[in-house]
Amino acid sequence: MKSVLTRGWEAIRMGIQRAEHVLVATDFDGTLAPIVALPKMARMAESDRQNLKAIVGNPEFSVAIVTGRRMEEIRRLVPVDGVYYAANYGMEIDGPNSFRFREPTGERAQSLIASLAFELDKAVSDIGGAVVENKKLSITVHHRNVEPKWVSVVSQRVKALTDPGVSAGTIRVREGNRKAIEVVPTDTNDKGKAIGLILDRISEVRARPWPIYLGDDVMDEGGFRVVNDHGGVSVLVENENPVASQAQFSAASTTEISQILGRIAAVSQGQPWR
Repeated sequence: MKSVLTRGWEAIRMGIQRAEHVLVATDFDGTLAPIVALPKMARMAESDRQNLKAIVGNPEFSVAIVTGRRMEEIRRLVPVDGVYYAANYGMEIDGPNSFRFREPTGERAQSLIASLAFELDKAVSDIGGAVVENKKLSITVHHRNVEPKWVSVVSQRVKALTDPGVSAGTIRVREGNRKAIEVVPTDTNDKGKAIGLILDRISEVRARPWPIYLGDDVMDEGGFRVVNDHGGVSVLVENENPVASQAQFSAASTTEISQILGRIAAVSQGQPWR
């Protein structure tokens, strides 16, 4: 996969020059913020916040944060006016001009998610480092801090509790490459559908946007696919568990994502291309 700082930047530059409007969409964990031991410790750099603020300050650009985190949490972590927030993998989206979307299936599944999260928490409570995060519309079981010999036990216990729902077609389970297991209701938005909704919304209020998507996990593959289908640029941040990806370009770290955001911010403010 070619580097985003070289061939990727050439593609981004050409896309921006040709576009009437540009959407810069990005994941949070592992993309804007480095992966850390505990999700609550994750922070983005202030320079990245300023770059996003500069980009969205140009009416020919839009910014979207597309994440598995809860809405109230991602708003706190990325406090930038005027951006689109797609939380819980796109099951809840807030944006400029009072735009608001809530996935009906996800809303109806809250009691199921709450009950399952409770059972999962009990099931792994004796395994040090295992954390069950109830995000109301979805669940994440984190095992980054679990001793290697116990990771398979966490996976087995999660599987035992989720298999009935998977068989019944009420939930989906995916294990990403960030040492976490994601549980979401079936027939709900994923990141790709969320980006599609945001593209449609921008088309209604501005112009059809040309998209960029930055992500780092298998949960971002839907976003990469949609952006690729729209002729945009998709970028995968490589991590300790590389996987095959639909992304066109790669970034070696969140530091390279910061560099790309800095270049886009400079261009959005009328500075010379570099």
